[in-house]
Amino acid sequence: MPKRFATISEVPLSDRFYHDLPKATDLVDLVGDPFFQPLPGDWHIGLAELAPAEGPVAPAEARARAKAVMAPLAAFMNAVESMTLPLGFGGHWSWFAVSAHNRDIAGEALARSAGLVRDDFGLDLRVALVPVAEVRAAGHDVRIARHVRSPAVSYAMARGGGLKWARSQAAAGRFIVGQIGRASCRERV
Repeated sequence: MPKRFATISEVPLSDRFYHDLPKATDLVDLVGDPFFQPLPGDWHIGLAELAPAEGPVAPAEARARAKAVMAPLAAFMNAVESMTLPLGFGGHWSWFAVSAHNRDIAGEALARSAGLVRDDFGLDLRVALVPVAEVRAAGHDVRIARHVRSPAVSYAMARGGGLKWARSQAAAGRFIVGQIGRASCRERV
C-alpha cells in the first residue's frame, strides 16, 4: 500500500515535479518554451493503448474503449490518492508520468487495468512503463508544461518527441507490463 500524504509539503520533492511547475493560465504562454520543463531523469512514462478501431464504432463500443484507456489513469491516481501528476489521453491511448518512488505502484496499476479491460470489455490494452532515461538515450525528450484553467483544473502539455518514441517502443514490444487478471486482483486485495 502506498504511503498517504496529508499535504503537498509531505510529498517527497522528487514527486512534486508537476505540482511545482510554473502554471500557464493563457494558451498563448505555451507557444514558446519557458513553461516547458524536462521530466526528471529518474521518472517513468506509463502508457496504455488500444489498437485503433477498424471502421465505424458503435456508441457502446466507443464508451467501452474510452473507459479502457482511462482505466490505468484512474487506477494509478486512486492508488496514490489524488497526487498531482502529468497525464493525458486521446482517442485510443493515454499516458501519465511518475517518479521513481511510484514506479512499482504505476506498474501494478497498469497491469491490473490491462487485465480488467481484457476481462470486462474483451479488449487488448497494451500497457508499458518507459524510463525517461531511455527516452533521452534515444535522443528524445519529454518536456512538460502545466496549463491551468481554474484552481481545480489543469492540463499537462508535452513536447520533445518522447511520448511518440515511447509509444513506438511499446508497439514494438519493449517496456511492456504484464497483465494481471480479475482473479489475481481479488486475491491481492
